[in-house]
Amino acid sequence: MITQNKCLIEQAAKRYPSKTALISNTDELTYEDLSKLVSYYQVKLQDQGLKKGNSLAIIQKTSISSIAVIFACINEGIIACPLNPKWPKAKLQQSIDELKPKAVWKAEELIITQLLNKVKLDNLSINYRDQKKDIIPSQIISSLATSGSTGVEKYCLHRYINHFSSAKQSNSVISLDLNDYWLLKLPLHHVSGLSIVFRCFMAGACIVISDLPLTQSLETFPITHCSLVLPQLEELIGDDYTHKKNLKHILLGGSFFPKKILKKAIERKLPIHLSYGLTELSSHIACSQKGDPIDSVGKPHPTIEIKLNEAGQLLCKGPSLFAGYLINGRFSSPLDNEGWFNTRDLAKLDQGILKITGRSDTQFVSGGENIYPEEIESALMTIPGISFAMVKARQDPRYGDIPVAFIKCERPLDETQKEKIDQHIREHLPNYKCPKDYIDWPTHIDTNKSARQHLTP
Repeated sequence: MITQNKCLIEQAAKRYPSKTALISNTDELTYEDLSKLVSYYQVKLQDQGLKKGNSLAIIQKTSISSIAVIFACINEGIIACPLNPKWPKAKLQQSIDELKPKAVWKAEELIITQLLNKVKLDNLSINYRDQKKDIIPSQIISSLATSGSTGVEKYCLHRYINHFSSAKQSNSVISLDLNDYWLLKLPLHHVSGLSIVFRCFMAGACIVISDLPLTQSLETFPITHCSLVLPQLEELIGDDYTHKKNLKHILLGGSFFPKKILKKAIERKLPIHLSYGLTELSSHIACSQKGDPIDSVGKPHPTIEIKLNEAGQLLCKGPSLFAGYLINGRFSSPLDNEGWFNTRDLAKLDQGILKITGRSDTQFVSGGENIYPEEIESALMTIPGISFAMVKARQDPRYGDIPVAFIKCERPLDETQKEKIDQHIREHLPNYKCPKDYIDWPTHIDTNKSARQHLTP
């Protein structure tokens, strides 16, 4: 029986010490070795003077060592603050100034290889005496940056029970066991990546960290589970199917997935689950199962309560709901008096099946009609050659606002391309939803959900 007051790695190491816990392109660790490595890093943190309640900024690519450091923090009661190592120095410094960590962990990705070469793990016992400590489920253990679709930088503070509950509810709907291998292609500074680690350690499964391209990773390792965003799913659909025979579950999230793409995945017999989740909810709270409507995210997990307000916005609460935000160095709780969290996402419920229709904070009105940019973006991204699309409102003297589309293509847009795109869209959407202009994606803006605030129609 997995308990919530003991480290998941420690519990796994006691039950199946020789079972492989982590595999990378260069290293492989059993649960016993990983438990020792976590204890080794606990001593390192102690040597730096870090204590319970302190924060540690972690600037490191996803690796065996970065996972071990995060769990060392959990065991010590230290708040792990993984940051994107690809951020510019100024952005990283801004985050550090706001988080005010006791220390910064900035390690090269080869540190684990160097450690294994220089230190025999069997001899680390002198360093991890009395390192196995009880975990307080209510303690804050992580701070994850999120700007959502608003672009306002916030840090979500999670308690241990939040991550634990999220992993437990995920494993109850997507089966995961000792013989499974989950490909970790998502970063640890995103809840989508960190949640995979908790799920696997809870189930005793193996995490695969691969620098190889997606399809090559599937050829090299016996992957049974993976979490993908839209471009990765498109890559998988377009590739040879022979090496995907081990796949049991593909969890989809991070954006709207066009029906056309989902249908192709089903035709290729890919075991997909369309999911819905937020950083605030510690990962997904619903995911579709076989037989669910293709554009739905299935039924909410049993431990999650949901309801829709008068505006059609989705409200949630449950054990995976985070503690609150850190904004400008101050704690802020977004929950109402009854403990409900307003996701600001627009949703529909049909016989218990949840469908997400858009964001209330991106919705606008054109000529008296409600426009949901996500619906138009989803249709645009079914067009071959378009890798990313985002729709914004442009002020118009007649209609109030009109939709304008920013398009990222293989080559710059010309009038012929614009006409073809417009013709395609008009076959799928009513006139008032069709973009009135198509603009090349600005080269200085990254293609992500927070880009909307930087686009000027």
